[in-house]
Amino acid sequence: MLGFDIGLKQGKAMNLPYYTLLTLFSSVSLAQEPFDICPSQAFLVQKHDNSNAAIMFGVNLATGSNKVLSDNMNTSERINGVGFNLFDRFIYGWGYEENTMIKIGKDFKAQKLEVFGLPDTNFFVGDVSTTENALYLYRRGGSFGLYRIPLDQTTYNAKRVADGNTLNLSIFDLAFHPDNGKAYSVDSNGMLYSIDVSNGNAAELGNIGESGTFGAVYFDVTGQFYISRNQDGSIFRIDVAQMSPSAEFFAYGPSSSSNDGARCATAPVIDVDDLSVDFGDAPESYGSSIEKNGARHEIGELYLGSGITGEPQPAKEDDDDGVFFVTGFETGFETKIIVNASRPGYLHAWIDWDSDGVFDTKDKAVSARELTAGNNEVFVNVPIDALPVGTPSQQTWIRLRLSDKAELGPKGGVNNGEVEDYPITITNSGIESSFYPSSGYTTIAFEDSWPEQGDYDFNDVVVQYRVRKDMKDNQVVQYAIEGQLTAVGASYHNGFAIRFEGIEHGAVQSQRIALRINGEIQAINPLESAAISEEATLIVFNDTKSHFQLLSGCRFFRTEPNCTSQPAVTFSVSLPLITGVADDFAPQGALDPFIFAVNGFSHGAYVQPSLARQWEVHLKNRAPTPAFATGFGLADDASSPSDGLFFQTSQGLPFALEVGATWRHPQEKVDLIKAYPAFVEFATQKGSPSWFQSPVIEHVAQ
Repeated sequence: MLGFDIGLKQGKAMNLPYYTLLTLFSSVSLAQEPFDICPSQAFLVQKHDNSNAAIMFGVNLATGSNKVLSDNMNTSERINGVGFNLFDRFIYGWGYEENTMIKIGKDFKAQKLEVFGLPDTNFFVGDVSTTENALYLYRRGGSFGLYRIPLDQTTYNAKRVADGNTLNLSIFDLAFHPDNGKAYSVDSNGMLYSIDVSNGNAAELGNIGESGTFGAVYFDVTGQFYISRNQDGSIFRIDVAQMSPSAEFFAYGPSSSSNDGARCATAPVIDVDDLSVDFGDAPESYGSSIEKNGARHEIGELYLGSGITGEPQPAKEDDDDGVFFVTGFETGFETKIIVNASRPGYLHAWIDWDSDGVFDTKDKAVSARELTAGNNEVFVNVPIDALPVGTPSQQTWIRLRLSDKAELGPKGGVNNGEVEDYPITITNSGIESSFYPSSGYTTIAFEDSWPEQGDYDFNDVVVQYRVRKDMKDNQVVQYAIEGQLTAVGASYHNGFAIRFEGIEHGAVQSQRIALRINGEIQAINPLESAAISEEATLIVFNDTKSHFQLLSGCRFFRTEPNCTSQPAVTFSVSLPLITGVADDFAPQGALDPFIFAVNGFSHGAYVQPSLARQWEVHLKNRAPTPAFATGFGLADDASSPSDGLFFQTSQGLPFALEVGATWRHPQEKVDLIKAYPAFVEFATQKGSPSWFQSPVIEHVAQ
């Protein structure tokens, strides 16, 4: 403190103001040095989370990654309106601690500089011109406006270029173009402006399609404009030379309630020899370079395969090793892929199904699939129309991206993970498809009290689905089923399965089977063991109760009044065959759906919990699988296997029924006959097949 005290005494002897003494002392003690180069990284100033003190980050705009450059900038307050000066390689801006201009060198310490001619206020919008050695500061309002401060003088004098009523913009930062001398900014509604700083005239260039508080904006050497949104950190890129400029998502950056940015506008957004970033390898039309906003990831501990290396632009090296294609890509079939991840993360994938040279929304094949460390099985359904008609095969591209982001597009930057691109060949299988029902869905409903008639409300398990049968050369080569679990009004635990009668277990391409429930691939292969069923049987739900959470106040799933608002449980599954089956001998229609008791749970007096899988209920007059061992003729059951009669009462009433349309099941504990009085005559083969169209409204699900 001795030197400071001597400085004060000498200054007082010269009759200098106290603030000038502080400025003189700071300029001597800091001994600032300029930045060595014009860096490609952007500088982002925010305030500490627990104070107003400024903190400086370095941001890689290409990936959005950031690191703290300094958390002690020689000030206890915020810094804003910053800009990188090309003429002396210092950063200039506005310091809130003393309400004055500040200067920052490569040590990131703020030196306070006295400025004359400014109103007594703070500025949060500003940048240093790229064509003249001057800082421009802006604040809207008639008492303020746009000010120019020359930086090539020993005394800093500000001059107002335009008042804040004439130049009245709701903006939060501005940046100078590297060539034309104009400043650019985007307001909270997404309007892009160019500002002629010689007179303060602003021109509207159009709405960019994004809104928010864009507190940090930058240019690069090519004249591309980058804006960072405070709320979520999203960085967008804008080509301001376009007739109708629009914002393209560019990278995920840091979010903050207080942002301001500065950047050397004559530097590229990423250095050509930067090896810290991984790019895709697909042709340029897919977006693989920084110029095309290609997919790119900051290299770290999350990657695909055995490792990851950076790739300088524009050179490419094919070292992708994280993906193994188990089966080929054949239209109408599921393909199996093994993806190896270094640690847990989200996988996204796109396949250019129509070979148009771009990845777009319709090409999304995998969305936010959660991977674990090591190998993961991933299934992709190849659309039946993936290729132009008449094309036997076509080479196209698949892009896979692994990161910590649950939302990710085919282009743009992210601060971790890896992108791998592969050429693939899609084979046109020549498949023709038919559907059952031809439109809409069929409903299968079960009463799970068999062999007792129970409450006979037929809402214990209710499933709606549609069957697609794929054929080639009059041979069935695949079944695909999609639908939803609509209701579970059971106290018992029931599974739901579909048997494919006449198709042996060994005739199925088991490795290509994929079951999705609520859009998520299930880890367990749904093909039941051949030891249990020699015919192909798909277990859709091992236990229907494990796939939903009940609404508050509800005892069952979508069967009680005021309990039907939660969404149904969706599912899809396919059964690809090794060799085709003649259509005349292949299972048809709704196939053979059934429910079974879940091992380990009580299921009434006729079921042993440890052998519960031996209990089944099928549609009327459909025989059970070989796993069934409960026996017939118990309680209310009047089945006669020798006569081909199964799962019916002495009146001919079923314990499971198919309604060839979407159907409103009875409410909990409401007898089917009470809800649909015409059903009895139909069940005894005397009534109309349209019985389900005449419900008693107050007795069925709403």
